[in-house]
Amino acid sequence: MYLDAVIRQLKIIGEATTRIPDQDLERVVGPDWTAIKGFRTIAAHAYWQIEPAAIDEIVADHLDGLVRAIDEAVEAMDQERSGGSAGS
Repeated sequence: MYLDAVIRQLKIIGEATTRIPDQDLERVVGPDWTAIKGFRTIAAHAYWQIEPAAIDEIVADHLDGLVRAIDEAVEAMDQERSGGSAGS
């Protein structure tokens, strides 16, 4: 169950990235957006190819960095919209 739930959430993240313009994704340094989108494609269309060890690696090695990068990007976009500067 855990594995299925994690795969589903990663697939949702991948789907969301396909709806964000590339120029906006490029502003978020760190995540490999191509790999994230590619994982979504595999999870949706070739799920039998997903190895549990690969999911463990994504969670252990990449998820925290992705969350941090997204949080920073959202904060920066909020600052831009409000006309303020980061840290004010």
